[in-house]
Amino acid sequence: MKFPHIIAVLSAIPALAAAWTPTILSRYDVHNNPDAIDFRQAGFVNQTAAWAKWNREVVTLVHQSGDTTALIQAAINQVGANGGGTVHLGPGVWQISTTGLAMQQEGVRVEGSGPGQTILYVPGANTSFSSVFFAGVSAYQTHWGSQSYPDSWVRQGVIATSEFLTADVAANSRIIKVDSPGYAVGDLLVVTGTPTTEFIAEHSMTPYWTTAMDYPAYLRTVTAVLADGYELDIPIRYPVKVRDQARCFPPTKIVRDLSVANLQILYDRNPASTFDSGLGAAQTTSATAIKFVNIENGLIEDVYMPLIPSRGIELAYSRHITVRRCTILESQNQNDTWNGYHFFVWGCDNLFRDNYSEKARRSFTPLMAMCNGNVFYHNTSVNPRFFTDYHMHLSHENLVDSHVGIGDYWQCVHRPYGAPILHGISGTQNTFWNIDSDQSTSVWSAQHGLGYVVGTSSAVNLGSSNGFAALPLDYTEGVGMREDMTPQSVYIYQAGEEQTSAADDRWMDYR
Repeated sequence: MKFPHIIAVLSAIPALAAAWTPTILSRYDVHNNPDAIDFRQAGFVNQTAAWAKWNREVVTLVHQSGDTTALIQAAINQVGANGGGTVHLGPGVWQISTTGLAMQQEGVRVEGSGPGQTILYVPGANTSFSSVFFAGVSAYQTHWGSQSYPDSWVRQGVIATSEFLTADVAANSRIIKVDSPGYAVGDLLVVTGTPTTEFIAEHSMTPYWTTAMDYPAYLRTVTAVLADGYELDIPIRYPVKVRDQARCFPPTKIVRDLSVANLQILYDRNPASTFDSGLGAAQTTSATAIKFVNIENGLIEDVYMPLIPSRGIELAYSRHITVRRCTILESQNQNDTWNGYHFFVWGCDNLFRDNYSEKARRSFTPLMAMCNGNVFYHNTSVNPRFFTDYHMHLSHENLVDSHVGIGDYWQCVHRPYGAPILHGISGTQNTFWNIDSDQSTSVWSAQHGLGYVVGTSSAVNLGSSNGFAALPLDYTEGVGMREDMTPQSVYIYQAGEEQTSAADDRWMDYR
């Protein structure tokens, strides 16, 4: 439903001298509230098992001249075939072709000697659709507009072979009901449904959305088998309804425990004068430096990219990945065909921590309905071409925490763009906590249902977007009062880590 245009901007007020605690903290107080919204399982988990695989075998390569793609790939394949291990790249400039490096067996880590020492160099101007690292198993090169990803775990579940749920699943529930449970403890399941016309209408997205889009989806591990269903490791974060063919099924293509770390990725600067069209756009479109697809459990850390053709780090249909201390300074191609995105996620329960983005089209981009439970903590965004935003199709119950925007601010609003399925309402139930921006507005939040904005440096805009207003207005507290708020980070509060405002470990700049 469309509503008359609503203007609702909460202005910043001078910060209080005394510390204050948000009233809404109880919603996230996992230490005292058993029903609290819990983000503690975001990011790299099962670390002991992963490191046991990575330490099983270490292959150390000494720098060689010329194209080293085949040399590194052979080492990756070797440790993968042996059940896991680490490929360590010594200092030097390692030339990599646009075919890139594939990591398709579990338990593989590729690490350098440090971003200033180990440099993976991709020569030449034509890098379109290439990746330096492609991790996972997928034929994933399908155009976004088709909304069809046959190798993703969202699309793998054939309805005829799924176990259908016998009761609706409420948000924040770890129990799903089925007639005859056939899976075991430890099994990995996808819980999802079908975006029926009723689902679309209940979100006021007729005719923006169609039944060809994705439904909210969750990758979960069975922790107990019940007489009439399953207990899951992490709650379902949004209602999944029997009306919408609610079902569960095992994903058939998941790779576990992958890592890329301690290195620099270097591209040649494309000589084109424009990237909105023409040869420059064609030669750089959809080039992605690091792409993780259909991965569970992984770590991308201490990677430095001074210049990339288009996209930086992409997590697609993946969960429990931590991306930390990564720096991306510039994207050349920032045109409107999915280029120029630095940190790009459509998966669940991932963690982006202490990263830095500069001169992107968009710096940090959560999108799609399977994007939920992700945490963006302690990141910095500087001068993107467009503001940082939730991008499309109901990303939900994610957390943006302790974010710094310079020439940037966050949005989560209705977006009447895209084809053939319009983006529509981009999110619901997402939390912004301690947002620091040098702009007059720190956050524009007009989410479906309720969103939460707690502690900002400047104003919060709750107004309608493109004539579409999401009512009720989102919850706000502490506008302009972030500096004296305690806890400064709700993610750190939940994790039990020491609260700090120090920025020396936020990101690394090797310029």
